[in-house]
Amino acid sequence: HALMVNPHDVRETAAAIGRALLMDDEEKRERTVAMQARLRRRDSAAWAAAFLGDLEAQPLVDSVLSQEPRFPNLTRRFVESIRRGGRVSLFLDYDGTLRGFVDKPEGAVPDPELGPLLRVLGSHPQVDLAVVSGRPAEFLEEHFGEIGITLVAEHGYRWRRAGEREWSLVHANLDMDWREFIKPLLQQAVDLTPGSHMEEKQSSIVWHYRMADPEFGSWRARGLLAELTDVTASLPVSVHHGKKIVEVASQLVSKGSAVRLLLGEWRSTMGLAAGDDQTDESMFGVEVPEGTEFVTLKIGKEGATRAQRTTDIGGLREFLVRLAGELGG
Repeated sequence: HALMVNPHDVRETAAAIGRALLMDDEEKRERTVAMQARLRRRDSAAWAAAFLGDLEAQPLVDSVLSQEPRFPNLTRRFVESIRRGGRVSLFLDYDGTLRGFVDKPEGAVPDPELGPLLRVLGSHPQVDLAVVSGRPAEFLEEHFGEIGITLVAEHGYRWRRAGEREWSLVHANLDMDWREFIKPLLQQAVDLTPGSHMEEKQSSIVWHYRMADPEFGSWRARGLLAELTDVTASLPVSVHHGKKIVEVASQLVSKGSAVRLLLGEWRSTMGLAAGDDQTDESMFGVEVPEGTEFVTLKIGKEGATRAQRTTDIGGLREFLVRLAGELGG
């Protein structure tokens, strides 16, 4: 029963204030009585009780392995493929897949158990392992550079194969001139949305709004997505709305493209790709070489997916730990 306004529209706000000042006493009384009645039903004590009730209803995330594995048959199939002399490949996203999200991306460092686990898997002579992330090369090299696995940075823009010391482009001679045209649009979104920021990568520009007001950030993201989709129609870029981000990237750059090239090199008999958001869908839909069985895992239940199965971070970690154990790690 309040007069609703867009707080960023000065004229609309001024008009609403004027209407409130000129409102007759009867309408004021009706609106106030209705709001006071709601406040009596939904006071701070009622809000706290509802909040605690919702909190108690949420299942606890078990950080240790459950007694009953969630993917017993899947683990067994990978182990059997190796024991028959085959090769298996693992393509794992990082944020939201190997590690949960935090407000500041720089704070999402690997937990103490993750590095040793990936080292065990990646050191097996019949296992090829790649961390395929939107993170910059510097982050992946800092945290995984000494493990001896393949690292794919910035959604497939650069990679460093296992055994190599230097990074190289997945696709050479990319046209990146579009960046200077797109940057002002994302900067405007930053200026209009408190708590948001822009991140510039080699192959993409990202608007983050995880620390913005949730409703306002989502509303702003939808508007920005529509604007970018319209103005980039003739540019060699793709626009996607991920988890608390809007990203503009080169069309030639994708996780799926990097995975397809690696599958062709590794000649795997079995492969698995795991990821949590829209950028990982290109991995799930990749065309695999003939004779390769490819399993896809969506981490989380939000949004439509092409993945064959869904699980959570704990479910994926459970699979990786059990696989390492079966392989003698």
